[in-house]
Amino acid sequence: IWKNYARQVDSTWALYDKNRLSIMRNWYESEFGSYSHQEKNVFYPFSGPDWLNIYTIYPNGNKYVMAGLELVGNNPEPIKLTDAELSKGLDGLRGGLKTLIERGYFITSYMGRDLYASKFNGVLPVIYFFMARTNCNIVDQKFIGLDAEGIEHEISTAMRTESNANYMRGVKILFQHADSKKLGIVYY
Repeated sequence: IWKNYARQVDSTWALYDKNRLSIMRNWYESEFGSYSHQEKNVFYPFSGPDWLNIYTIYPNGNKYVMAGLELVGNNPEPIKLTDAELSKGLDGLRGGLKTLIERGYFITSYMGRDLYASKFNGVLPVIYFFMARTNCNIVDQKFIGLDAEGIEHEISTAMRTESNANYMRGVKILFQHADSKKLGIVYY
């Protein structure tokens, strides 16, 4: 299952990198030059799971704050899934990525159809996919909740439960930037 999926995705990714990402990187470098190399915090409202575009343009951010209507979802362990669950999850992930590959952005209603019909639900699997494809190493992940004062608390799931219902729920991902030892944080 995985080898077939990887072969299909590798082919699509190479084409996408050539036809879109490399053009974005070159444009941004020519327009903003040294600014793109500065270490800044980056806020991306209405991002959904679009780690790919934000990291392509701002690869040196310290903190990335992404916000969207889509649910965080979960992070299933593929080894614990049946072949049918894994296949359905990978197909949903590929379907969820299709719109971005074709148009350069996500469509929320399409993501609902593709990303919530399997064990690979929510934006988290998509963000992880893009982090892997941009050579970022995930160091840690915590589900978090912000209380009314904006204080961060670790919670067991980003899905609504009785114990976290009063929090604004999300995820905090600690990662190592591509080709460096520098750490960064993604909040969604």
